Amino acid sequence: PELRLIAASPMMIDQILDYQSPLFEFFKTINLKGLTSDENKKLLIKLSELSDSEAKMKTIIKDTPERIEVLRLLTGGVTRTIVLLYNIFIDNVNGNSIRDLQLTLDALTPLYKHKMDDLPKNQQKIIDIVAKSWDATSVKEIVVKTRIESKTVSAQLRQLEKNQLIQKIQTGKKNHLYQIKERFFNIWYLMRYGRKYDRNRVLWLSLIHI
Repeated sequence: PELRLIAASPMMIDQILDYQSPLFEFFKTINLKGLTSDENKKLLIKLSELSDSEAKMKTIIKDTPERIEVLRLLTGGVTRTIVLLYNIFIDNVNGNSIRDLQLTLDALTPLYKHKMDDLPKNQQKIIDIVAKSWDATSVKEIVVKTRIESKTVSAQLRQLEKNQLIQKIQTGKKNHLYQIKERFFNIWYLMRYGRKYDRNRVLWLSLIHI
Protein backbone atom coordinates (compact mmCIF):
# COMPACT_ATOMS: atom_id res chain seq x y z
CA PRO A 1 0.00 0.00 0.00
CA GLU A 2 2.98 2.37 0.35
CA LEU A 3 4.07 1.93 -3.27
CA ARG A 4 2.46 3.83 -6.13
CA LEU A 5 3.56 3.51 -9.77
CA ILE A 6 2.66 6.25 -12.27
CA ALA A 7 3.33 5.35 -15.90
CA ALA A 8 2.28 6.30 -19.40
CA SER A 9 1.85 4.14 -22.49
CA PRO A 10 0.87 4.88 -26.11
CA MET A 11 -1.06 1.60 -26.15
CA MET A 12 -3.53 -0.02 -23.79
CA ILE A 13 -2.26 -3.03 -21.86
CA ASP A 14 -4.64 -6.01 -21.87
CA GLN A 15 -3.59 -7.17 -18.40
CA ILE A 16 -4.93 -4.01 -16.75
CA LEU A 17 -8.17 -3.96 -18.77
CA ASP A 18 -9.28 -7.57 -18.33
CA TYR A 19 -11.05 -8.01 -14.99
CA GLN A 20 -9.94 -11.66 -14.94
CA SER A 21 -6.25 -10.68 -15.04
CA PRO A 22 -4.35 -10.42 -11.73
CA LEU A 23 -3.23 -6.83 -12.44
CA PHE A 24 -6.75 -5.50 -13.08
CA GLU A 25 -7.49 -4.46 -9.48
CA PHE A 26 -4.13 -2.75 -9.01
CA PHE A 27 -4.33 -0.14 -11.75
CA LYS A 28 -6.51 2.89 -12.40
CA THR A 29 -6.47 4.02 -16.03
CA ILE A 30 -6.58 7.75 -16.80
CA ASN A 31 -6.97 8.75 -20.44
CA LEU A 32 -5.01 11.94 -21.13
CA LYS A 33 -6.74 14.67 -23.12
CA GLY A 34 -5.03 16.56 -25.92
CA LEU A 35 -3.18 19.75 -25.04
CA THR A 36 -4.76 23.13 -25.66
CA SER A 37 -2.87 25.79 -27.60
CA ASP A 38 -1.63 27.47 -24.39
CA GLU A 39 -0.68 24.14 -22.77
CA ASN A 40 1.17 23.18 -25.91
CA LYS A 41 3.30 26.35 -25.86
CA LYS A 42 4.01 25.96 -22.13
CA LEU A 43 5.23 22.40 -22.69
CA LEU A 44 7.49 23.42 -25.59
CA ILE A 45 8.97 26.27 -23.56
CA LYS A 46 9.60 23.99 -20.57
CA LEU A 47 11.30 21.42 -22.81
CA SER A 48 13.46 24.13 -24.33
CA GLU A 49 14.50 25.33 -20.86
CA LEU A 50 15.61 21.82 -19.94
CA SER A 51 17.76 21.51 -23.07
CA ASP A 52 19.15 25.06 -23.21
CA SER A 53 17.24 25.79 -26.43
CA GLU A 54 14.88 28.42 -25.08
CA ALA A 55 16.00 31.11 -27.55
CA LYS A 56 15.29 28.85 -30.55
CA MET A 57 11.84 27.87 -29.31
CA LYS A 58 10.84 31.46 -28.50
CA THR A 59 11.93 32.46 -32.01
CA ILE A 60 9.66 29.81 -33.53
CA ILE A 61 6.73 30.78 -31.30
CA LYS A 62 7.18 34.46 -32.17
CA ASP A 63 7.98 34.26 -35.91
CA THR A 64 6.10 31.14 -37.09
CA PRO A 65 3.41 30.27 -34.51
CA GLU A 66 1.34 28.62 -37.25
CA ARG A 67 3.88 25.76 -37.42
CA ILE A 68 3.11 24.84 -33.83
CA GLU A 69 -0.64 25.26 -34.10
CA VAL A 70 -0.96 23.28 -37.35
CA LEU A 71 0.79 20.24 -35.90
CA ARG A 72 -1.14 20.52 -32.63
CA LEU A 73 -4.43 20.47 -34.54
CA LEU A 74 -3.38 17.58 -36.79
CA THR A 75 -2.09 15.48 -33.89
CA GLY A 76 -4.97 16.29 -31.56
CA GLY A 77 -2.50 17.69 -29.02
CA VAL A 78 -1.24 14.26 -27.97
CA THR A 79 1.54 14.91 -25.44
CA ARG A 80 3.78 12.12 -26.74
CA THR A 81 3.67 13.52 -30.26
CA ILE A 82 4.22 17.11 -29.09
CA VAL A 83 7.43 16.03 -27.33
CA LEU A 84 8.55 14.47 -30.59
CA LEU A 85 7.62 17.66 -32.45
CA TYR A 86 9.78 19.67 -30.08
CA ASN A 87 12.91 17.93 -31.39
CA ILE A 88 11.80 18.52 -34.97
CA PHE A 89 11.22 22.22 -34.31
CA ILE A 90 14.60 22.70 -32.59
CA ASP A 91 16.47 20.85 -35.35
CA ASN A 92 14.66 22.82 -38.08
CA VAL A 93 14.15 26.35 -36.76
CA ASN A 94 13.58 27.71 -40.27
CA GLY A 95 11.30 24.89 -41.41
CA ASN A 96 7.65 25.00 -42.49
CA SER A 97 4.45 23.13 -41.68
CA ILE A 98 4.63 20.69 -44.59
CA ARG A 99 8.23 19.78 -43.79
CA ASP A 100 7.32 19.42 -40.10
CA LEU A 101 4.50 17.07 -41.06
CA GLN A 102 6.76 14.87 -43.21
CA LEU A 103 9.41 14.64 -40.48
CA THR A 104 6.80 13.78 -37.86
CA LEU A 105 5.33 11.05 -40.05
CA ASP A 106 8.80 9.57 -40.56
CA ALA A 107 9.56 9.66 -36.84
CA LEU A 108 6.29 7.95 -35.89
CA THR A 109 6.39 5.30 -38.62
CA PRO A 110 8.17 2.64 -36.48
CA LEU A 111 5.59 3.01 -33.67
CA TYR A 112 2.55 3.05 -35.94
CA LYS A 113 3.81 0.29 -38.22
CA HIS A 114 4.50 -1.90 -35.19
CA LYS A 115 0.97 -1.14 -33.96
CA MET A 116 -0.50 -2.29 -37.29
CA ASP A 117 1.72 -5.35 -37.66
CA ASP A 118 0.67 -6.62 -34.23
CA LEU A 119 -3.01 -6.67 -35.19
CA PRO A 120 -4.76 -9.84 -36.48
CA LYS A 121 -5.55 -9.75 -40.20
CA ASN A 122 -9.28 -9.08 -39.73
CA GLN A 123 -8.51 -6.10 -37.49
CA GLN A 124 -5.99 -4.79 -40.03
CA LYS A 125 -8.69 -4.93 -42.72
CA ILE A 126 -11.13 -3.04 -40.49
CA ILE A 127 -8.54 -0.38 -39.62
CA ASP A 128 -7.80 0.03 -43.34
CA ILE A 129 -11.46 0.69 -44.16
CA VAL A 130 -12.11 3.01 -41.21
CA ALA A 131 -8.88 5.00 -41.71
CA LYS A 132 -9.59 5.59 -45.40
CA SER A 133 -13.21 6.63 -44.85
CA TRP A 134 -12.46 10.21 -43.69
CA ASP A 135 -15.91 10.39 -42.09
CA ALA A 136 -16.99 7.94 -39.39
CA THR A 137 -18.25 4.69 -40.88
CA SER A 138 -20.83 2.07 -39.92
CA VAL A 139 -20.59 -1.66 -39.34
CA LYS A 140 -22.65 -2.22 -42.51
CA GLU A 141 -20.13 -0.29 -44.63
CA ILE A 142 -17.23 -2.18 -43.09
CA VAL A 143 -18.94 -5.52 -43.74
CA VAL A 144 -19.51 -4.64 -47.42
CA LYS A 145 -15.93 -3.51 -48.00
CA THR A 146 -14.14 -6.23 -45.99
CA ARG A 147 -16.53 -9.09 -46.80
CA ILE A 148 -16.30 -10.18 -43.18
CA GLU A 149 -19.43 -11.37 -41.34
CA SER A 150 -21.28 -8.70 -39.38
CA LYS A 151 -20.91 -10.52 -36.04
CA THR A 152 -17.17 -10.84 -36.57
CA VAL A 153 -16.81 -7.18 -37.50
CA SER A 154 -18.75 -6.10 -34.40
CA ALA A 155 -16.60 -8.32 -32.17
CA GLN A 156 -13.37 -7.02 -33.70
CA LEU A 157 -14.56 -3.40 -33.36
CA ARG A 158 -15.19 -3.98 -29.66
CA GLN A 159 -11.65 -5.29 -29.27
CA LEU A 160 -10.19 -2.37 -31.24
CA GLU A 161 -12.21 0.04 -29.12
CA LYS A 162 -10.96 -1.64 -25.95
CA ASN A 163 -7.38 -1.24 -27.20
CA GLN A 164 -7.96 2.48 -27.87
CA LEU A 165 -7.51 2.20 -31.65
CA ILE A 166 -11.15 2.73 -32.62
CA GLN A 167 -13.62 5.23 -31.22
CA LYS A 168 -17.37 4.55 -31.23
CA ILE A 169 -19.65 7.49 -31.97
CA GLN A 170 -23.11 7.18 -30.45
CA THR A 171 -25.88 8.02 -32.92
CA GLY A 172 -28.90 7.66 -30.65
CA LYS A 173 -29.95 4.71 -32.77
CA LYS A 174 -29.09 1.02 -32.88
CA ASN A 175 -26.34 1.46 -35.48
CA HIS A 176 -23.32 3.42 -34.27
CA LEU A 177 -20.43 4.88 -36.26
CA TYR A 178 -16.71 4.24 -35.87
CA GLN A 179 -13.54 6.19 -36.53
CA ILE A 180 -9.82 5.99 -35.71
CA LYS A 181 -9.34 7.24 -32.15
CA GLU A 182 -5.93 8.90 -32.57
CA ARG A 183 -6.23 11.57 -35.25
CA PHE A 184 -2.57 11.55 -36.26
CA PHE A 185 -2.51 7.77 -36.62
CA ASN A 186 -5.31 8.20 -39.17
CA ILE A 187 -3.29 10.90 -40.97
CA TRP A 188 -0.18 8.69 -40.97
CA TYR A 189 -2.17 5.80 -42.43
CA LEU A 190 -3.61 7.96 -45.20
CA MET A 191 -0.18 9.37 -46.06
CA ARG A 192 1.41 5.93 -46.14
CA TYR A 193 -1.35 3.73 -47.58
CA GLY A 194 -4.02 6.08 -48.92
CA ARG A 195 -4.70 7.11 -52.48
CA LYS A 196 -3.00 10.16 -53.96
CA TYR A 197 -6.26 12.04 -53.48
CA ASP A 198 -6.24 11.21 -49.74
CA ARG A 199 -2.62 12.31 -49.35
CA ASN A 200 -3.35 15.59 -51.11
CA ARG A 201 -6.29 16.22 -48.79
CA VAL A 202 -4.00 15.82 -45.76
CA LEU A 203 -1.54 18.31 -47.24
CA TRP A 204 -4.43 20.66 -48.00
CA LEU A 205 -5.56 20.44 -44.37
CA SER A 206 -2.04 21.41 -43.32
CA LEU A 207 -1.98 24.41 -45.62
CA ILE A 208 -5.45 25.66 -44.76
CA HIS A 209 -4.44 26.17 -41.11
CA ILE A 210 -1.34 28.22 -41.99
